[in-house]
Amino acid sequence: MYGAGVKVLAATAFLALAACEEDAPRKKPAEPPPVASMARVLGVDAGELELSVDPPAPAGDLKAELEAFTTVDACVAQRAAGDPVVGDALEAIGYDTLVRDACRLLDAAKNRDAKRCADIIASTLKARCEASVAELAGLPEACPFDVPTRPELGRDATCLALATRDAGLCDAALDPIARGACTALATHDAAPCKRLSVRGDQARCTRDEQRWAAVLPVADAPPRVGPAPSGKVSLTGDAGAFASDTFPLDVSRGVVVLERLEGAHVVVGTMNRTGLGFIAPPPGAPKTLAFELVAPVDLKKAHLDRAQLDVPGHSLVDAAGSRAGAFVVRVTRLEKRRGGAVELTLEGSLSEGVTVKAEVSTFVRDLVTASAMLSLPKGGDPGGMR
Repeated sequence: MYGAGVKVLAATAFLALAACEEDAPRKKPAEPPPVASMARVLGVDAGELELSVDPPAPAGDLKAELEAFTTVDACVAQRAAGDPVVGDALEAIGYDTLVRDACRLLDAAKNRDAKRCADIIASTLKARCEASVAELAGLPEACPFDVPTRPELGRDATCLALATRDAGLCDAALDPIARGACTALATHDAAPCKRLSVRGDQARCTRDEQRWAAVLPVADAPPRVGPAPSGKVSLTGDAGAFASDTFPLDVSRGVVVLERLEGAHVVVGTMNRTGLGFIAPPPGAPKTLAFELVAPVDLKKAHLDRAQLDVPGHSLVDAAGSRAGAFVVRVTRLEKRRGGAVELTLEGSLSEGVTVKAEVSTFVRDLVTASAMLSLPKGGDPGGMR
């Protein structure tokens, strides 16, 4: 969660990466051990292990800034006289419209008009602008997608939680830092910030909670109905890479439901779309299963569309077509709304002598309609610096 144009270095640091990663699936990062725990093992002060990063910008008063905003030009004239050292850095990077783009964010946010974000150069700042409009206006459908050409990955989780006024959806955020910041912003309570392991993250989280508290309503935090999200895969096969085993299926972030003509497509995990399925995972890598199933109105007719199994020492196993159609799929619960419960099982043969059974109990992270998918860019989004 970022304020309007004040995280200058954070916005510019990711510009090069944004252009390269625009169409790549985002994998959930491994959760690092707490800095304090590492410090105890190494016998040093926890502060010595933290990266030297800039302190967060002042929280300011976003509500007052929005109310005082008149035009982009007036905003630029007021804020252009910044620090000369930072100015040198921005000139070296080549982002000579950062202040104007930050003011465009204020313009879009005040007018609740995401179209005013269109001229922002940096794709990360443009997405932050679109998310700000959606959050302030309470329009979850306007939240930006994690990857514009991959609707099955869903929209930005923090934006959805704040736009729907449902703090429970913060569970779908990508990592512990994002989840903590999302919960703090949604509930107007900085306590989750204090539980972050790195002091710099705590400070930035607290700063954002203070900045947005006056412009966002307090979100509800309804208790989850049913057990906590859980997933399990039972693999039955010969010795070697496909030796019988049981491993977890990570559904802690929920699943994305795509509404198509033939029914709701439920996507669990991240399907391989990189063209590198022939490369075997390295030894020691975890086994992973991803699949997409179709659930018509009559859930008894649910069927598997595709499944992919990744195991160390073997290329990707991809089940589609008639093999996927032979799977037995049982969808016992599918509430087609964000935060709705999902319970399902599937069982079948991935290849000769290799069968899997998956059990899933989780929630809907995002619901993507057919009309929303039609409006997505084809063949990639320009992104990055353009």
